[in-house]
Amino acid sequence: MAHAKGKLLNPTLKDIKLYHPQPRNAKLSSGIYREEREGEQIDKALLKNVMDIFVEIGKGQMEAYEEDFEAHMLIDTSEYYSRKASSWILENPYTDYISKADECLRRERDRDSHYLHSSSEKKLVEKVQHELVVVYATQLLEEEHSDSGCSGFPRDINVEDLFI
Repeated sequence: MAHAKGKLLNPTLKDIKLYHPQPRNAKLSSGIYREEREGEQIDKALLKNVMDIFVEIGKGQMEAYEEDFEAHMLIDTSEYYSRKASSWILENPYTDYISKADECLRRERDRDSHYLHSSSEKKLVEKVQHELVVVYATQLLEEEHSDSGCSGFPRDINVEDLFI
């Protein structure tokens, strides 16, 4: 393998073969996030350090972080919440569904602040909102406005509030 002069003094992640195939990264990101989403304790400091390494390796560029971690994490987030939403929408009345969606959004924002790069927050929240709210918006709005869906429910949480 030939390297340009000086390349070995400032190797990139790919140059020093720390670049892992995508399935390994996808497994890493999805496994850690899934564990925490399911209530498992994870080493947040270690995960934060790993995320910082992705950023540092890019020397100010976000390519390694975005391609090797964030992209897989966002896909897994969509898949995870798609499964949850499809189950919850069938099993729960409107009020319970909205409460669960609100709690998930709150937890994802909290997760962002602990160990993700700040550039990921908006993307992650949009994925969660899409899967929990946008996909089921028509159904949720119908239930929100029906008499059976909201009887006795305080009107302080509704579909629109989940987009803040």
